[in-house]
Amino acid sequence: GIVERRGPQTQLRAHIEHELAVIDDFIAVTRAIAEFHTLLMEECGNETLAVFGTALKNLFERAMLAAQPGVTPISEADRLASLRYGLRSHAKLADLIESGDGNAAEAHWKVHVTKAGKVWLKSVGAADVIDLFG
Repeated sequence: GIVERRGPQTQLRAHIEHELAVIDDFIAVTRAIAEFHTLLMEECGNETLAVFGTALKNLFERAMLAAQPGVTPISEADRLASLRYGLRSHAKLADLIESGDGNAAEAHWKVHVTKAGKVWLKSVGAADVIDLFG
């Protein structure tokens, strides 16, 4: 995995700074979040997974941007609070990777993607997750 193959030297930290820098721009931050997930898969050192990550990034971006006209309105403060929470989770993952704790990084990321998925689905009014493997 990324912890074993790359050790503490990752590009994730710099990318998190980029996410925070564009947090006020919905389109830019949506793309940056998608790029974070792609970068994470690229740094795992598995070429097949990296290619799959690029495909998922494009799917995620298109789905989120296309769904925006139907999104349930929330306040700007709530939107930013939710984004900051997610980006703090990205930073915690980077901390765990840099510390070399692969098991904790995996456990943290499982919780993150489950929670984030529920938030995104709720925001676009979707009821079910698309089964990409079915």
